[in-house]
Amino acid sequence: MSLFSVLPPGDRLLIAGLFFAVVTAELFLFLYRRNGSRSFSGIMADFLKLSVSIAFLDFLSIQAGLEEAQCLIHIPWGLPVLAFILLFGWILFRIREEHVILKNSLSPFSVRQALDDLGTGISFANANGRIVLINRAMRQMISGITGAVPYTEEDIKRALEGRREPETADIYRLDETSVRRIRTAPMEGGPQGFVCTTAQDITELYNAAEALEADNRKLERTIARMKEMYDRLADRVREQEALELKIKVHDEIGSSLIAISELMEKNPPAELEAQMRVLRNAVSYFSGGMETGERQDFEAVRLRAKELGVTLTAAGDFPDDGQVMELVSIAARECVTNCIRHAKGSLVRVSITEQDGRFLVSITNNGIPPQGKIREGGGLSSVRRRVEEAGGVMRILQEPGFELQLELLPEREM
Repeated sequence: MSLFSVLPPGDRLLIAGLFFAVVTAELFLFLYRRNGSRSFSGIMADFLKLSVSIAFLDFLSIQAGLEEAQCLIHIPWGLPVLAFILLFGWILFRIREEHVILKNSLSPFSVRQALDDLGTGISFANANGRIVLINRAMRQMISGITGAVPYTEEDIKRALEGRREPETADIYRLDETSVRRIRTAPMEGGPQGFVCTTAQDITELYNAAEALEADNRKLERTIARMKEMYDRLADRVREQEALELKIKVHDEIGSSLIAISELMEKNPPAELEAQMRVLRNAVSYFSGGMETGERQDFEAVRLRAKELGVTLTAAGDFPDDGQVMELVSIAARECVTNCIRHAKGSLVRVSITEQDGRFLVSITNNGIPPQGKIREGGGLSSVRRRVEEAGGVMRILQEPGFELQLELLPEREM
């Protein structure tokens, strides 16, 4: 094998170039280990090895450019090549080993990377207010507001001026789509005077809380309206009870006054006893002898009409439906009273037909036709209210004569 000194200058420079690759790899290893958790003594050892490698490369480069007689390296050229292979392989092995160590250990680089991976913004400032560490989220948040990277705690405070939500201590709305909870507190267990500022994204939570508050306000308004409805319902019940009493007084006293009038005008001895029974019935109502709210019976209305001198006739198929018959009885009783008081008649006709599941009722009399427009008093108004509450319809006709029409639903459909 030829000596290194007898090789052509170009081959000697090639061998020197191989050692340049060794020096480059050594430099990379030095920098890589420096960013890790190496101690000062370890860094100095790496620096010494790098310096020796650079010095040997410089010497080898000089010798490669000299003439054979001037070259001081008289060794076989294979030895430098073998040294290059061994050194370069060892450096690659050390780089891989250092990578494994750095990956599995805590270093300033890994701490910064972990902070940058957080979605919450975070920064640390020393006692002078200068930021010594800030993660990506905090940096992007502040620079998005001011257009510049913050260097002090004062920069962060200025960026947040005027953005705090009313009636909150630490909630800031950065824009229409971002709400953050930003807090600054001293570092526990850290250097004296150091503070930590965090910016937590609470946009979804804050919007949900606002929506819930709006729903609560709507619920309060609904409860207030319901309370008002209940209060009105109580008033309605009292009004209905009073109306029922007025209706009872109207029906009983009206019939009794008519009976008294008949008694005073005609006073035939044969009918005196019957007229007195009607009068006693009215007196017994005021003394508590009659029940209020009793279910009306058509036959009872017919007998009462007969006592008052009015014939009540029925035509058609009367249903077995108790609710329908009660409404028919109430309407017939009112029509008998009005026939005596206003029409001066003696006959009231009730006709019932069934059509499409509804009962059509027609009530007429043989009295004097109405001279003007019929105005509903307490009696007819109460009949209309009862019919409409049961889902029916009531109409009053006055041509050619008085006619009360009802459309009633069966009780099971009301």
